[in-house]
Amino acid sequence: SHALPSLVATPLHLPMAPLDPRHLTDEKLVLGLTADPRLTLTELLALVPEAAAINNHMGSALTADALRLAPVLAALAPHGLPLLDSRTTARTELCATARRYRLPCRERDVFLDDAEDPLSPAARLAEAVARARTVGQAVAIGHPLGATTRVLERELPALRGVQLVRLSRLFIPQDAT
Repeated sequence: SHALPSLVATPLHLPMAPLDPRHLTDEKLVLGLTADPRLTLTELLALVPEAAAINNHMGSALTADALRLAPVLAALAPHGLPLLDSRTTARTELCATARRYRLPCRERDVFLDDAEDPLSPAARLAEAVARARTVGQAVAIGHPLGATTRVLERELPALRGVQLVRLSRLFIPQDAT
């Protein structure tokens, strides 16, 4: 078995309020459901002090609401960590709101193993590769599931014409926008 490359140093997969609270499983701290986002962020960042980026877990209720996002991003701003929006909703306001706090933010282009999507991880990886070739870059995210991991281990070494880079290389400095 091939080792998958580490393309993000250490991300914090940050639980955020979902549209349907029944989607919550064992998350003890969820942004958008607790009273003080500063306290929640402090606790979560203490658990992952080496975090180099933040990626939202769930979060459709929070990421679609710029007013509710504002105090979360204000609390996150002093940490200066870049954000990766999983785009759990088409109505996401995460990156637009992050710009107001001068936080670097990117949206994912392809979700490799979306349970709601009938395409296989292999087909979704092919979509990400095609987008990278056409547009010049693509951000693909997924879970460490058996099928996804097997596809990545099999397909990544054979990629031609696409360079894998750390996500941080794709962030646009906020003063350049």
